[in-house]
Amino acid sequence: MNTERNKGRLAYMTEPGSLEIRDYDLPTDIEPGAALLEVLQTNVCGSEVHIFQGKHPLFRCGGLGHEMVGKVLALGEALSTDSAGTPVAVGDRVVPIYHAVCGHCENCVRGIPNACVLSYHHFAKTHLRPHFHGGTFATHYYLHADQPFFRVPENVSDAAASAANCALSQVLHGLDRANLTLGQTFVIQGAGGLGLSAAAVAKERGARVIVIDRVAERLQLAKAFGADHLVNFDQVTELADRVKLVQQIAGAEGADVVM
Repeated sequence: MNTERNKGRLAYMTEPGSLEIRDYDLPTDIEPGAALLEVLQTNVCGSEVHIFQGKHPLFRCGGLGHEMVGKVLALGEALSTDSAGTPVAVGDRVVPIYHAVCGHCENCVRGIPNACVLSYHHFAKTHLRPHFHGGTFATHYYLHADQPFFRVPENVSDAAASAANCALSQVLHGLDRANLTLGQTFVIQGAGGLGLSAAAVAKERGARVIVIDRVAERLQLAKAFGADHLVNFDQVTELADRVKLVQQIAGAEGADVVM
């Protein structure tokens, strides 16, 4: 095999505000239940911006990135399906969840695996073997056996799949918790990645969607993602006026759900 093909590359934050590109050998001993992926597309989440700016309370160095879609290059022993039971093979596209879930700690047993005490034990640790884990700003990604993952259907683009975790999954869960339903009015304050995803999901559920932001380009994107009404708070500068505007659209009671 070509030596160059046995190597991968990743971006490593040595300290907030500073990145270096590192080359490592790709792992060849894939553990049972694990997989090696080629990164097809990875996104810049707002969390990465905050970490890079030194605003995260825990992460001061390490690999960055967690929203991605990848192609399976190698499967460990006994791994034949994704976490939903869908058959998976080399060459398939998959989306991994960056949290690892132990299933045994007190929080997992209580039914809140999102608060698993081991959820970050791979995250950002790209200085440790197998290196290509815990950060998706890289050519490759090592999917550990304790990380859920899902096969991407053929009719879903890389661009759509790469945002499934975390932007899309967060708003899906949030709107389930809020019980947003047909005919309700939904106000989104901020048309970033989460806001845009929320606009699309809410519109699909039949809600009336109002998006508030100050950046014209973001507001136009929100319209493309399904927003029915746009409010630019550089133009409607007073909070009271924005409240009145929402009430004019939604009725005197205002919005049913606000994000």
